[in-house]
Amino acid sequence: MVRSTGFSRSRALGGITRIIGARATAKTFTNPTKTKGSLDQTNETTSEYSLDVWLFDPEENVVGVDAGERVTGDLGGLIVDDGTNSEPVDKDDRIVHGGVEYEADTVIGVPDDENVNYWTVSFIRRQ
Repeated sequence: MVRSTGFSRSRALGGITRIIGARATAKTFTNPTKTKGSLDQTNETTSEYSLDVWLFDPEENVVGVDAGERVTGDLGGLIVDDGTNSEPVDKDDRIVHGGVEYEADTVIGVPDDENVNYWTVSFIRRQ
């Protein structure tokens, strides 16, 4: 059973959306497109676009592998919905933050993908 708190869910989401909008800054994203050539070589072309995003909580970890150590990491991002209700960032889109390049891993709409107030994006560090 879910107990009501008496607070309006729409007011709370509206407040969160205003906070995200106030902390978001314009960032440049790179969208890679891969195609296969006639000899099965992979060709990659990129296009850039700008989007207001609040990036937070960058994290780095050193992981031991057979050949030594490798640095891994992740980064979180929040993007206010612009009214289109389509994902603003595609999987594998790239962004540079703090001199480190990250790739978008997951994009989730809040409260759900049908009625979006904002998007939460999980980025992983590129190797």
